[in-house]
Amino acid sequence: MPDVLLVFVGAAAGGVAVWLWVTRRMREQLQAELAESARKAVRAVDWAKSEAAMQVERRDQEIANLRASLDEREHGVEQARTRLQADLALAQRERAQWESRTGQLSTRADELSGQLHAATAEGLRDLERLHGIARSLETMVRDYTAVLEAMDVRLRPAGGKPPVRSLRAAGS
Repeated sequence: MPDVLLVFVGAAAGGVAVWLWVTRRMREQLQAELAESARKAVRAVDWAKSEAAMQVERRDQEIANLRASLDEREHGVEQARTRLQADLALAQRERAQWESRTGQLSTRADELSGQLHAATAEGLRDLERLHGIARSLETMVRDYTAVLEAMDVRLRPAGGKPPVRSLRAAGS
C-alpha cells in the first residue's frame, strides 16, 4: 500500500511539474504575443502619425505657396484674387482637418496603450494566482508525502521489513 501511495504521490508531483512547465510556456507565449501586439500597435500609430504629419506639412507648403501667389498677384484682377482666396480657405480647412485627425490618433493611441497595459496586468495577475495555486499544491504534496513516510515508519516492525497488508485492509 505505501508503494501505491508513493507512486500516486510521485505521479501527482510529476503532474504538478508538467503543469508548472506548461503554465510557464503559456506565460512566455502570452508575453511574446502581448509584446508583438504592442509593437504592431506602436508601428500603426507611428505610421498614422507620420502620414498625418506629412499631410499637414504638405498642406502647410500649399498654404505658403498660395499666400505667396496671392501677395504677388495682389495688383492683378479681382477674379484671380477671389479664386486664390478660395483655394487658400480650402487648404486651411484641410490642414485643420489633418491636425484634428492627428489629435484623434494620439488620443486613440493613448486609449489603446491603456487597454494593452490593463490586459497585460490582468494576464500577469492571473499567472500569479496560478503560481500561488501551484505552490500550495506542491506544499500539500510535500506534507502528504511526509505524513505517508511517518506512517510507514510507525507501521514498520522492529525487523525493518514493511508490514504485509491485504488489499481489503488497504481499501477500507
